[in-house]
Amino acid sequence: MHAEEYILAKDTEFNINKIEIPVFKKEELELIEGYVEFTRHFQEINQLFHIFKVNLEIMLANYSLKVNDVITRKKDFLFEENDGIVINALVINYISSAITFVESIETFIKYLLGEDNLEEFKEKTLSKIYDEKFSYRLLKHLRNYSQHGHLPVSIDINNRCYFELEHILNTPHFTHNKKLKDEMESIKKAVLEEFDDNARIMFTRTLAEYEILILEVYKDFIEFIFDKLSFYKKEIDLLIIENPKIIYNSKDELNGFVIYKIEDNNVHCFDPKDNPQEMIKQIKQEVLEGLNIKKEQFKKIFSLKVSKEIPYSIKAQDNH
Repeated sequence: MHAEEYILAKDTEFNINKIEIPVFKKEELELIEGYVEFTRHFQEINQLFHIFKVNLEIMLANYSLKVNDVITRKKDFLFEENDGIVINALVINYISSAITFVESIETFIKYLLGEDNLEEFKEKTLSKIYDEKFSYRLLKHLRNYSQHGHLPVSIDINNRCYFELEHILNTPHFTHNKKLKDEMESIKKAVLEEFDDNARIMFTRTLAEYEILILEVYKDFIEFIFDKLSFYKKEIDLLIIENPKIIYNSKDELNGFVIYKIEDNNVHCFDPKDNPQEMIKQIKQEVLEGLNIKKEQFKKIFSLKVSKEIPYSIKAQDNH
């Protein structure tokens, strides 16, 4: 289902000049355009979410990620490259797709619901997750780090992957977020004092928790916008009830659509029979089911209790 159809006149058999567009009041046209953009942007966000999922599935299809962070190729590649390069490429794509997804959510709320609603969503969800979960803070930071030309994942001779804080902190020509830099310095110091070694943040656990957090963001976002979507759909249905003639009646492919604008030889229209509420309810159910499964798996696989001072440290893991 597309929220809005763009039909180029040259690709149709009808004469665009013969289409009579209903005369809409200013507030009616604003309602239609708001409804169309709301559903269009949501569908785009859902596509970005699936791109995030695909990036994870590609990683898991090519590598086995063990709890001890040792990675193993599942198949031979058609190109010659070492695992360090391949896993960095996959992780960078994974993190970047997640951040793009979250940024699109922020853009949606800002421009369709307003700055106040964006601040509310940040406070209830985005900032809360950022403040409470080290994995979210770290990977968000490493996306920026990788975009500046640095590789976020370290790998040893045994194919064990990790996020090496010493390496990340001492990368030249890169300015770290002060809050996270101070936190990483604190973790590095705690690991050095307790285990006499450099701080290496667990790879598999961090990625797994990050996936759960992105699912949490999506669930909260759907709940946050659902009432507004319901309002839009109700108002559109009322508009059609009050003025049923706005539904185009013809023998061509536009029959049953609402045509509200012709611009640059494109017919802008939408199908009033679409039910975006049911679409979003179904997506929410799928996200909830996935979230519950991932949480249960995480609980079974990663039973380690992690201290606030040394989150997900490999050395801490080795001592349990």
